[in-house]
Amino acid sequence: TELIKPEDIMSVANKPAIVIQDKTNNEKQNIIPMVYLHDVLEMNGSTSQRSQEETPVVVLTHNNRLIAFAVDQFVGVSVMVMNRLNRHLGTVRNVAGHSIMGNGEVAFVLSVPDLMDNAKIGAVRRDILSPKDTLPVFEQPAVKSVLVVEDSVMVRELERNILESAGYEVDVAVDGLEGVEKLEQKPYDLVVSDIQMPRMDGYEFISKFKSDERYKHIPAIIISTLAKEEEKRKGFEAGADRYIVKSAFDKDTLLTAVESLIGSN
Repeated sequence: TELIKPEDIMSVANKPAIVIQDKTNNEKQNIIPMVYLHDVLEMNGSTSQRSQEETPVVVLTHNNRLIAFAVDQFVGVSVMVMNRLNRHLGTVRNVAGHSIMGNGEVAFVLSVPDLMDNAKIGAVRRDILSPKDTLPVFEQPAVKSVLVVEDSVMVRELERNILESAGYEVDVAVDGLEGVEKLEQKPYDLVVSDIQMPRMDGYEFISKFKSDERYKHIPAIIISTLAKEEEKRKGFEAGADRYIVKSAFDKDTLLTAVESLIGSN
């Protein structure tokens, strides 16, 4: 849980995101997409959050993904026994079960996997959008998909969060070999890859899929700590379209490179 000040909320592709300190490394920060829980639940939420000095936020993680959910207030922390919903109710979206509180009241227990899935693209507060900003479902453009290939968990999640906050659909792979497997499973609009990885490095991975007729049209961005000119040249020779050195990496640099190749979402 976090209390977020208004100045800590940034806008990435017109969607809210926050920067929080990494719990395991004080020198690192994570950019995390932020959604409003009442939007994900399709409920009428409080409009008082805008005027609050601090917004209560719960950061949830599932399948190596992080999303910050803004809530109306923190009530407390307690250990409870969860009961499944009555079978006659069937499956209720976003609800895992219910529990009896100490005062006898019934509380619904939310399903973290459901919440994460329903907030994957990033829910935007409905009361922020004007009517002209809202498109009918049949007019909404297809979401562009990006494959991130990176063995470092922190870097991989940072890149994923930046891209998802900008509206892209993101899948990840831990090395080039898994990247090849992902490409064989579904089409992607863009590949973002590290170089130094186990089993198959970025040079070999990009060279491999760029030499395949099925995938050679997919643009590739290298993000690596390798900064020498000959290392960059080797990356371009393998087929990379852009090369970003990690020491100069930030969200603007990444999104500028992505948008120059496949446009924005």
